[in-house]
Amino acid sequence: MKTNHLLLFLMLPFLLACEGERIDFSIINRSIRVNACIDGVRTRVSNDTWTEGDAIGIYMVTAGNGLAEGSVRARNAKYVTEGDGTFNPIAVSHDVKFPIDGTNVDFIAYYPHGTVSAAFEYAVDVTDQTDPSAIDLLYADNATDLNKNSPSVDLSFTHQLSKLVVYLKTIDGSALMNTAVTIKGTNTQGVFSLADKSQTASAKGDIAMRMSDDGASAEAIVLPAESLADATLEIINGEYGYVYDLNSSTIITSFKSGYKYTYTIELDTRYPLSATATIANWLDVPGETATVSKDFKVYKPVGEGTLENPYTLEDARNVSPSSGVWVKGFI
Repeated sequence: MKTNHLLLFLMLPFLLACEGERIDFSIINRSIRVNACIDGVRTRVSNDTWTEGDAIGIYMVTAGNGLAEGSVRARNAKYVTEGDGTFNPIAVSHDVKFPIDGTNVDFIAYYPHGTVSAAFEYAVDVTDQTDPSAIDLLYADNATDLNKNSPSVDLSFTHQLSKLVVYLKTIDGSALMNTAVTIKGTNTQGVFSLADKSQTASAKGDIAMRMSDDGASAEAIVLPAESLADATLEIINGEYGYVYDLNSSTIITSFKSGYKYTYTIELDTRYPLSATATIANWLDVPGETATVSKDFKVYKPVGEGTLENPYTLEDARNVSPSSGVWVKGFI
């Protein structure tokens, strides 16, 4: 009996706080519970759901102070989902907990998870359109004024880039042949600020759009642009090429964050070739109709530039081959 009394006496200090108050066990598990949805048209998910393994980055900051160095309480924590919209920390070291004193906090999150600079800038590069989910930048800052008594952190993500879709058809119903669509002279790289959602383009170039299996449509995710000056669509159909000047529109003069722009282009296979384009938006805005003419003929090389099948001199003049190719002929 003495032993039992001693055991009870030794356990009592662990049930009391340092000041003599009893411990509130409800505050021990303060890990946040994260749910996330995506507003607007989905470009990287199917049936309005996330895909297993999708990872988001989460910042927890003092409520009302915004994302600044002095307000950060949790930094770029990586949370993943099994596809049900519920996100959990990738590891214990990424587990975000509410402040123990009940202080209110705000949450800022983005997708896909990656490297963020000390200035809270996230690098964006849309040059490679092979995997749209890898470049479809999403952002959420709606979860505010939460604390340890909040049941969950519900994040509502919105698209931060723009989406272009091009539908192709011929005026006489003839089959499309080896089609390709390239956006030329558009922003390809930049940085996105997690602090204020501002975007700054750092490079311009060409973007080869992703073609559908039947070659009748193409799509791409692009950086927003205040001006479409010098930006064009280059369309290849068989042996002919067409150019549509994106800056020729008097209604659509920019690419805005969160908008989808759909071009339906009718190719006139007669000479001179022309294309008719209509533009619709991710969000409802007036459309645009335009007509363009044939611009160039695509050169088809006779050779392949190999030792077995070298380029002809005419090939070399037209295809601008790189070094290390074979050319046959007299100079």
